[in-house]
Amino acid sequence: MARRPFVSIIGPSGGNLVTRLSDALVSVKIVDRAGAKSDKLEFTVRIRHPFPAGPPKGTRYMVSIGWSEQGARLAGIYTVQTVSIGGDAEGGYRMKITARAADYIDALKKVDSEHFDNETVGGIFDKIAGDAGIMAVVDPELAAIKFPYRLRWNQPAVDFLDDIARENGGTLKLAGGKLLCLRRGGKRSAGGTPFPPIVVPFDRDYGFEISIESRGEFKDLGGDWFDPLDGILKLADGTGIGEASRYLPVHPFATEDEARRGAAATGREQARKRISGSFEMAGNPLATAEAPVVPWGYGPEIDGLDIVCSSATQSVDFGDSGGWVTTVEVESAGEAAAKKKKGGSGALPDLGADWEVPAGGENAPE
Repeated sequence: MARRPFVSIIGPSGGNLVTRLSDALVSVKIVDRAGAKSDKLEFTVRIRHPFPAGPPKGTRYMVSIGWSEQGARLAGIYTVQTVSIGGDAEGGYRMKITARAADYIDALKKVDSEHFDNETVGGIFDKIAGDAGIMAVVDPELAAIKFPYRLRWNQPAVDFLDDIARENGGTLKLAGGKLLCLRRGGKRSAGGTPFPPIVVPFDRDYGFEISIESRGEFKDLGGDWFDPLDGILKLADGTGIGEASRYLPVHPFATEDEARRGAAATGREQARKRISGSFEMAGNPLATAEAPVVPWGYGPEIDGLDIVCSSATQSVDFGDSGGWVTTVEVESAGEAAAKKKKGGSGALPDLGADWEVPAGGENAPE
């Protein structure tokens, strides 16, 4: 008999919606994303005519998932955004409820202007989060960065904080009623605790797809900054990765330190896109965005990749033949190793050995 996952969707009444809906519940999907894009909850319910009303917009649900009630992990707190109804007489009618993790933090969407003098990233986040009535948790390395002066001009708070996070190699996340700032590729939580690795063993029952691109990597990084003493734009050089090419962000920074950090962060972001793909596996409640992903049993090309989770999707089907599948989308951790050039003056370059597909093995075509 197949294992059945435990899912709880606790609403305002305090009861578990999964238990109350029973056989009417078709599926539940939970999406955990890296970056400012909100996490998402979707659940689908069988309905009959005359069609009932869905939960009101703004209804909050606390969701947990695991292979048992004792081992369930809190996935997040979500607010209902949309309700859709459709179907036909033959296939039946269904209602899909979509909720997001950050929709209730309306104060962060307010447009305003303010400035900060000699303030750290942690201090700026604490101030704006406090004004919104929530808590900020910032990676310790990012929290210590100080700005001599920082201006927010006619900008929503969430966009202002997202800019600061990106320029310094971080990523903003709104989840569980908190404002989080994680280190991109840091493989740790906003509080600095390392994420457990997501181990993905090769399994014929689950699919995967991985792409490794030989895109240009930037060896020389630079950022323009305005020097008030000389009254001119200057270039702050940084150390990057790759063999050739120079990368220059399009907008100037206020100081030389900010220019260096911004250029380095953008270069790492380019490197993260060298690898992309996804892996499916049996339900894993610990799969979290920004956690390290460890493929195992796929062969040396894939097993040796330094990759992180950019998005984790938990899909639970409550049908008789259903189950729980976790899908992790991946990208490079962002710290690609520099390549050593081969060949010398007047000599042909070393092209390496021709690529061959092994003739034998259990996966060889018949």
